[in-house]
Order: sequence, then structure tokens, then C-alpha cells
Amino acid sequence: MLVAENAKWDTQNRMEDTADEYLAFLNDKKPITIRQCIQALGKVALFKPGLNKKIASRLISFDLMSVKETMRKSIFMRANPRLLIPLENIVLLSETIS
Repeated sequence: MLVAENAKWDTQNRMEDTADEYLAFLNDKKPITIRQCIQALGKVALFKPGLNKKIASRLISFDLMSVKETMRKSIFMRANPRLLIPLENIVLLSETIS
């Protein structure tokens, strides 16, 4: 999740070029990778507002039920609070979906 840490200093917009690859971690077979990806998305959203619609769309379509049952709570409870404040910068969901 080092890529997300570097979003703040990405003056060449490399994050925009690799955003789809980064968001593919939401479909990883390892639940801890999914959780870490979600946790780091708040930093990406904060420093790369041009990606907010894409991030919001992928999070809305994320299927928590596809994750191993014993890991769902961990992903939801640990990742969700970290997204609440940074993702305030994301465009309203109604605008994102349309």
C-alpha cells in the first residue's frame, strides 16, 4: 500500500495511470490485502480528487459477501472508519453513480 502513501507527492500523475491496477486489489484472494487496500484508499482520495469517482464506484460495487465469512467483520470494521473522514472529499454518491 506504499503506492497510496506516495499519492501526496505524485506530481507526474502516475497514480492515475495505475489506479485500475491498484483497485484490482479489492478482488484479491487474501482478505488482508483487501482490507489494506480499502484502508489506504482514503489517502488516495484525499490527494488525488480526480480519482474519487472511480474509487467511490469501486467501493460501492465491492462485494463483501465474496470475502471469507470469518474475515468480513475485520474488513468492514477496520477499514470503514478509516475511510469516513478522507472520503468526505468524494463527490456525493448520487453524482458518482449518474
